[in-house]
Amino acid sequence: MFMSLIFSLVSFVSCVLAVSIPVRDVVPPPITSPTAGAVWHVGETQLVTWSTANLPVSITNPSGMLVLGYLSNNSENLMLDSPLATNIPLRAGKVQITVPNVPTRADYIVVLFGDSDSASPEFTIINDASGATTSPLTAATTATTPASSANTGAFEGLPPSSPGTPQDLSS
Repeated sequence: MFMSLIFSLVSFVSCVLAVSIPVRDVVPPPITSPTAGAVWHVGETQLVTWSTANLPVSITNPSGMLVLGYLSNNSENLMLDSPLATNIPLRAGKVQITVPNVPTRADYIVVLFGDSDSASPEFTIINDASGATTSPLTAATTATTPASSANTGAFEGLPPSSPGTPQDLSS
């Protein structure tokens, strides 16, 4: 009985080791904007950019997700439940977002998830509303709302977008 168990275990391990595991690329594109010390205001349209210079020809996961977070007690506190944008083509190198309704802080970061993650330097978001104590998740309700023809909040001549909706900015 014991020898049968050992033989079964050795056979199982041999099968597991024989299965080839595809090599995954790790793509941590450095975020180039926002820069350290940048100041954003709630409700503004901002352009988040990252370098595409070192992306491999074939990316295992070519779509990314951008989330807002902050640094506190040597820890990243990410707002994963309310991403700023999803399904972002990593090769685009940029995405236009609307700054969500969050409390004023000077230690915000944005993190780009794809095959790996890349965090921006710390920057400030200012909530100009008096008594700004709103939840960081307030923007989640509009994150998937399609852009309407009435939206005229274009940034630097770019097409308008609704919060969390990536735009094709390659043209």
